[in-house]
Amino acid sequence: MIKKILITALMFLSLASTGVFASIADNLKFNGYIADQAEVLSEEMEADINRTLHDLNKKTKAAIAVVTVKSLEGENIDTLNENILKTYQIADAEMKNGIVFLVVVEDHQLQLLLDQGLVGEVKPEELKEIVNKDIIPFFQKAEYDKGIMNGTYVMADRVAGVYDKTIEHFGKIPKPKSIFSTFNKNWLWLLIIPILGIIGGIIYSVAAKKQKEENSKPENEI
Repeated sequence: MIKKILITALMFLSLASTGVFASIADNLKFNGYIADQAEVLSEEMEADINRTLHDLNKKTKAAIAVVTVKSLEGENIDTLNENILKTYQIADAEMKNGIVFLVVVEDHQLQLLLDQGLVGEVKPEELKEIVNKDIIPFFQKAEYDKGIMNGTYVMADRVAGVYDKTIEHFGKIPKPKSIFSTFNKNWLWLLIIPILGIIGGIIYSVAAKKQKEENSKPENEI
């Protein structure tokens, strides 16, 4: 049995599957460290992630395999991820320091699987934090490409830290959009105009009150 740390995130719904192995792992087509069967990554983003993961592998012999599929097709996600780890030589064969980052788009699931060489080095709590903080915020907005890139880079940095190494990031790491980044600028003007009107009204009222007080003074009052 493969010794592992397994983190599964059911992002939007709970699914139960007891189907037999459907050979999805046997038909993956890897481009470097990525098998983007669901076609969620652009060519540029895929190239950047591959270059970053190549730097990780060069410095540590560790590797992260990023796999996306549209659906489990009745297969259990645990079984699929273990078969990916068994079928493909991920990272160093002796060190067994590979990770499978599996995303199932239509079933709204993701799973991180660590081989035995990283067990004890990367804690389950750390993986949960990466999933909840660095991946899920993007996935909840259906920004799978950004979530994959961000999560992969954070994991790569964490693994590099196990070996006291620093890796280079290629491409810009995305950040979740805030409410202000998606706010329509036309609405902003609609807010500014009445605010300026209120400020102008206050200034006018103060000036008018001051003028009235000056006009009401006796002529011989200094």
